[in-house]
Amino acid sequence: MQVSGTNPYERQHARAPEPDSDPTKHIATRQRASTLPAPIQDLAALGDQAPASKRTGRFLAAIEAAQTDPVKFGYIGRISDEKNLETLIRVMAEVRKRLPGATLILRGGAKDPSYVKRLQDLIDAMQLNDCVTLGKPYRQGELPDILKEFDVMVTVSLDEVGPLTVREAMMRRRPVVATGTGTGREDLVGEDREGPAGIVVPPSGDELMMRRLVNAFTYLGASPEAREKMGSRGRKAAVELFSVPKMVEEHIEVFNNLCQRKDRWTIEMGGHPFDGDGVQVFNDLMAAQLRSRLPDVRVELRTFMPDAAVTPIPSLIERFHDIVIAGREKHRWGHRAPTTSIHMQFIPALGAIFHAADGIAFDESSMADPEAPAPDAAQLQQVMDSLVEMEDFFTRHRAYDSIFESPGVVQLYRGAFGKLNEMEADALRDWSKSFFKPLLSARPHRKPDILYHPEWNETAMPVLVRAQRSNIPLVLGFHTYNLRIQFRAIDNDPLLSEPMRRIQKRLHVLMAHLLFARADRIIHYNKQSPEWLAMHYKVPREKFVGSRVGIPDLSTDE
Repeated sequence: MQVSGTNPYERQHARAPEPDSDPTKHIATRQRASTLPAPIQDLAALGDQAPASKRTGRFLAAIEAAQTDPVKFGYIGRISDEKNLETLIRVMAEVRKRLPGATLILRGGAKDPSYVKRLQDLIDAMQLNDCVTLGKPYRQGELPDILKEFDVMVTVSLDEVGPLTVREAMMRRRPVVATGTGTGREDLVGEDREGPAGIVVPPSGDELMMRRLVNAFTYLGASPEAREKMGSRGRKAAVELFSVPKMVEEHIEVFNNLCQRKDRWTIEMGGHPFDGDGVQVFNDLMAAQLRSRLPDVRVELRTFMPDAAVTPIPSLIERFHDIVIAGREKHRWGHRAPTTSIHMQFIPALGAIFHAADGIAFDESSMADPEAPAPDAAQLQQVMDSLVEMEDFFTRHRAYDSIFESPGVVQLYRGAFGKLNEMEADALRDWSKSFFKPLLSARPHRKPDILYHPEWNETAMPVLVRAQRSNIPLVLGFHTYNLRIQFRAIDNDPLLSEPMRRIQKRLHVLMAHLLFARADRIIHYNKQSPEWLAMHYKVPREKFVGSRVGIPDLSTDE
C-alpha cells in the first residue's frame, strides 16, 4: 500500500529522477567523469532566465573565478551518528577539487567520544585537516556570531523531524543546503514565495545523494549572488513564519483553555535532558517566554530518561530562579530478586500490552493509514491501566533489571510470539528494558496544572501515566515525522529479524494511539490540516491545534 502519511514533498523524493537538464551536472569539466547526472532545484528560480546552455557557461565561469575564494561551509548541531556527518566530510573532499578555497567547520556537542574519533580519523585519512575542522560545542547565545562566520549552512541528516538549525540559519540570512527530511523542504522552499532559501537534496542515502550534495555545495560556493538572494529570501520567510511571539501566544491560549485559573497555572514540560538537543532548546525558549510574559505562571522542566547522567544546565539556573530541574537524578534501581508477587502483578500487565500491540493495524512506513481501523477504545484503556500497574510495581520493588530477568518474564517473551525463536525473544526482552524504562521517572515531585510534552516517543510514557493517574490535562507537541524516524531506525537495524521489526513497530504505534487517546490537546507543527490529521491518525479533529516552532531573531548588524 502507498504510504499515506508523508507530505507531498516527500512523495516527490520517491519518484524516479527526471531527465536531467540541470547545468550543475557539468560543474567542472575536469571532474565530469566522476559526476553522475544529479538534478537539484531549477537554478532558473534564482532569477537567471537565460537558456540552459548560457547558464551552464556562466556557471563554469563562476567556478573558475571562485577557485581561490575562501567560502566557508558550516554545520551546527549534535555531533552524532544520526546526523550523517561522515557523508558531509566525503562531500567536502569532492568540493575541494572544484573549489580549493572552500572550508568546512562542524560545531556541536558530542555524547559519544568514539564517534568524534571516527570523524577525525576520516578527516585524517582523506587529508582534509587543512579544510575540515571539528569545532567545540556552543551555547545558544553564541549562534549569531557562529552563523555570521558561515557563508552556507549545511545539514545532511537522513532522518530529522524539524531541524531548528535550518530555521536559525534562515533567520540569520544564511543560505542552506539540506536533505529533504522532516520539515526541511517546506521550510526552505515553501509555497507562494519568490524563490527558495536554499537547495534541498532528496535523502536517498546513496551515492547519487552525495553527488547531488557536491553539486549543490559547488553551486552556492561559486555564486555569491545566489547566496545573497537565498539568504534574503530565508530571512524574509523566517520572520514571517517562525515568530516566537506568535508561537507562544498560540500555546498560552491552549493552556488557558485547559485551566480554570487563566494565566496563573503551573506547567511541567518534559523532554530530552541533553544540552543543545532541539527539544531542550525549545523547552528553554518556551520557559523563558512564559516566565517573562506571565509572572504568575510556574514552569518546571523535567526529563524522563532515568539513566542519563545529567547536570543542571547553568543558563536555566542563572536566568530562572523558579524553574525546578526535576527528575534528572540517576535512579539507583537494585538487582535484588523480585518478590513472588511478580507473576500476579507484573506479568499480566505486560502481557496485556503485548496482546494489544499484536492486534494493532498500521502502515509499514507510518501509522498514518486512513484505511487502518481505529484501535479498540476498551483495549486502549486496558493498556493504559497496565502501564499504571507496571509503574506501581517498579516503584515498589525497585528491582527493574532483575524483573526482566525473572523466569516468568523470560517465559512470557518466549511464549507470547509464535514467530520468534528463543534468541529473538530474549533480544526483544532486552530491547523492552530500554523501551519501558522511562516509566521509572513517572513519580511526580508535585502535581502541576498542565503536563506538556513536545514530542511523542517512549519518553512521553511517564507523562501518559501521570496524566492518567492524577487526571491532569495533557498537551502533546506533534510532528508527523516522529514515528517515521522511529520506523526507519528499526528498519536499518541489521540485528533485527522481520518478526522483531514488526513487533517493535507495533509497540511504538500502540503508544502513539495511547498518547492520542489520552491527550486533551495536540499542538501539531506540520502543514497538514487538522482534518487530514484526524482522518489519518484516528483522533477527533477538535483535539488538534496548529502552530509553528518559533526561532528567536538572530539578526545583528553586519
